[in-house]
Amino acid sequence: MPSSKLLWLLPLVVLCSCGNEQIGSELRANSTPATETIADTSIGSEAEAFPPDERKLVRTADIECRVPDVLAAVTRLEKCVRAIGGSVEESRISNNAEPVKMVAYKKDSLKEVRVCNTTAELRLRVPSAMLDSVMGVIPAGALYVEDRRLTQTDVTGKYMENELLNRPGDLHSTTKALQLAQDVTDAINVQRYADERKEQIVRRHIENQNLLRNVEYSTIVVRYSQPSVVYAQAVADAQYAAAVPYSAQLDTALRNGTALFRFLLLALVTIWPILLIAAIAMGIVVYTRRHRRIPVRQ
Repeated sequence: MPSSKLLWLLPLVVLCSCGNEQIGSELRANSTPATETIADTSIGSEAEAFPPDERKLVRTADIECRVPDVLAAVTRLEKCVRAIGGSVEESRISNNAEPVKMVAYKKDSLKEVRVCNTTAELRLRVPSAMLDSVMGVIPAGALYVEDRRLTQTDVTGKYMENELLNRPGDLHSTTKALQLAQDVTDAINVQRYADERKEQIVRRHIENQNLLRNVEYSTIVVRYSQPSVVYAQAVADAQYAAAVPYSAQLDTALRNGTALFRFLLLALVTIWPILLIAAIAMGIVVYTRRHRRIPVRQ
């Protein structure tokens, strides 16, 4: 009897199998990313079984210190980083000077006073295994530490996601989808999806390479500053140096007066006809006034 009941269930099982095969063919023809992810039933178990000692950890550090000499501290740290196989991605020293003050010093000179605030910022890449050692060396010669931060980010999930999404699915899915395409538009859509998937695989591969690089080498941002330094030096007084002596001024005045007299003399000689006419006219006027008849009073 039990065997006869199982025989009744056999057609139902076959029908379900045919239905599943038909649904699978339609999903492969559509070629959606979700179907490829669902097709791999071992993803969940592999994700849970990822070894803890192979976790992908990205470590970064940020530290700000006050040092006696910024240039000396930067030079020493750069040598240390290169010695352990690291690299200096960026190193910048800035000198923020306050406005210069000029103070009277001597008769012919002034004193230039300048206040400088020197700072530096470095971006370093060091092997992750040496991060703690480097963080212990940086504040060794500092006056004090103003700020210090250590960050650790677990990127294992992102790395596994990219690896699992880059796994090849059914190698014949694209070919079957092209065969089942009803028209040219369907074929173009299938090919377009295949091209987009290749681009996504390349991008995820590059992202994983960057993740591994960040896991292997940690990033340290170091900021140095030092107490303000006052620089004072004597400089020549430009106004005093440019001043003309009194004797030279007197000589120049005499020369200018002589030149002016010559100019006036030449001007008078040039306009002598006008002066002559003016003199004659003046003589006539004077003569006329002297010989004018005086009326007799009765």
